[in-house]
Amino acid sequence: MLNRYKGSTTLLGRAVAAVSSKPLENVGEIRREARAQLRAVEALLRKWDPIGVIPDLAEAGGPLDEYDSYAPYIVGILHRGASVTEVATHLSYCRTGAMGLPANHQADLAAASEIYEWWQSTQPLNRFTDRSINGSA
Repeated sequence: MLNRYKGSTTLLGRAVAAVSSKPLENVGEIRREARAQLRAVEALLRKWDPIGVIPDLAEAGGPLDEYDSYAPYIVGILHRGASVTEVATHLSYCRTGAMGLPANHQADLAAASEIYEWWQSTQPLNRFTDRSINGSA
């Protein structure tokens, strides 16, 4: 079991904790899956770009990691069965609470929908979350 990751403060450690809720024999496989999920969400967050800095960073050849720190939490809530609305609520909090920007629910919902659609496309067809087993999804 990978309990050593549960309290991790690193991005990869938190992502590994999110994908390792069930014991898996191949730790390397868990890490690869966690990295792939993080990278996918990071790319979608760059499209969201509420500050509008990604084009300037890309042009200047700078790192495109402005929103990467938000990805582990998003991956984690998706693993726990978050809905589009819950992802949008988190993006809205990131925009208004963490970044101090004005609200833009429409943009946050659009980004959350794209993240959620990506997530659903990566999951096995008959994957059940705790929510669906309990009848609330």
